Amino acid sequence: MSSYKCIIIDDEPLICRLIHKLGDWSEFDIEISAICYDGESALEEISRHKPDIVLSDIRVPIYNGIEIMERAQEAGLHPLFIILSGYSEFEYAQRAIQLKAVDYLVKPIRKDKLNDALRRCCDLLAAATERHAAAEALADAHKDLLWNDLCSKRYFCQDAEDFEAKYGTGWTRKTHYAAAVSISRPELMEQRALYIDRVLSIFSAMFDKSAFSCDSSLGCIYLLFSMDENSGSGADIFQKLYVDIKHLEDTLGAFSLTIGYSDAFILPYNLPEHLEQAQHASDYRFERGADTIYSFSELPGGCLSYKELITETLTNNIIYNSGTLDMEQLKISIRGLETDFLRSSDRDFSGLIDLGIFILNTVMTAAHFPEQEVLRERFLYDYRFCVTYNDFFQLLTRYSCDILEQKKEAGHVELSSSVQSAKDYINKHYSEKIYLDDLAKSVCLSANYLSSIFKKELGTGITEYINTVRCSAAKELLKTTVLSLNAIAEKTGYADEKYFQHQFKKIVGITPAQFRRIYS
Repeated sequence: MSSYKCIIIDDEPLICRLIHKLGDWSEFDIEISAICYDGESALEEISRHKPDIVLSDIRVPIYNGIEIMERAQEAGLHPLFIILSGYSEFEYAQRAIQLKAVDYLVKPIRKDKLNDALRRCCDLLAAATERHAAAEALADAHKDLLWNDLCSKRYFCQDAEDFEAKYGTGWTRKTHYAAAVSISRPELMEQRALYIDRVLSIFSAMFDKSAFSCDSSLGCIYLLFSMDENSGSGADIFQKLYVDIKHLEDTLGAFSLTIGYSDAFILPYNLPEHLEQAQHASDYRFERGADTIYSFSELPGGCLSYKELITETLTNNIIYNSGTLDMEQLKISIRGLETDFLRSSDRDFSGLIDLGIFILNTVMTAAHFPEQEVLRERFLYDYRFCVTYNDFFQLLTRYSCDILEQKKEAGHVELSSSVQSAKDYINKHYSEKIYLDDLAKSVCLSANYLSSIFKKELGTGITEYINTVRCSAAKELLKTTVLSLNAIAEKTGYADEKYFQHQFKKIVGITPAQFRRIYS
């Protein structure tokens, strides 16, 4: 696919063929999308193809070249125009300049003049693309900073001026709402990104892009937006959002949907409190079911704290079973906790995630499990897709048992001296380029044989192990420095930032930016 699209407009087919022949289209990576012989069909093609460049003669039937420019701009389309004419009347050139035409070429058309004009168009388009990309990158950086501060409890903005100074965007003096959107179904696991992308597209279509911000790093989709006085009530807005999201079932299949939203607020100072309200309202699905909308203001007050269920006996049993890697007894302990929880008349649905994290921390600590931060993060992500209490306790049981299973597998491995030496070499040289032949020579083995025994003893390939070591080093840099992702990629041995981001998400489960936002 070419970088740019162009439409040629002239009522003389011979002239159109000449323009096609004289232009260095392939050199500029320009595709001719349509050739039109009158102004009416030209406007239809401009609307359909949305070209980057239009070459138009002044004298064409129905609408002339200047009128085509005016009507295209009135329709919100802004291709770059090159005006062609056999007439050199000043008023045409003057009007073309007023409409910001790139050039005004007088017939007969010269090859060098035509290609100079095309080159100028491509330069302008490339510069506009760079400006747009830079603006988007800056907006993304500001948004990441906002959600990072909110997640890490470092957010504090007293007023709109504070908010704009820190996050680069104005805080409108309108009514604001925060919302938490939870989507789940049993077979959703591998399609979450698709669902999240579609939901955000629906939301951005409902509101001006400058009026909302969102974050989905923890699975649940958090939304923040302001409303005009004529937008209707908050309940009306969320009902429309609910219906529009549910329409995705027509193409993506059935799923459960819960939207929890906060009370209305005006000042940025109140943002953290109202995000918590939205999550609290979304979590009410555990108590009353999914496929509905919950307003924080309508939730019942007061409930039994989950901490009252954490007895000394339960804690000691979990510690003992985890330390001895007794998976069956650990399942029994969690099942007993679930029974006690469900037996309570006032269940602490909002404290469910804290209960899960407490149990996982206890299991990981007793079992001396590494990578605790990553596992907690994955559990938080999966938790957002639970719909019922049973979903939650099944998830907690699976994660707890996986911890013990991995510890059992790790305990059975006795490494040969060659594989241990290869590991040591990788741990020392991960920031450099590591070639398999050099690694094999360092342990006095052939490359094929080393690859074979490495995979057999560790259960992972050499490349996968190198990427794991590099990602571990990258996590430390993300937590403890403000280095750019490109600089971190370079310091941890990756050739480019894109490959680093791909490997990091594959291994850790979240992107480097999301990891930094949560743990920095």
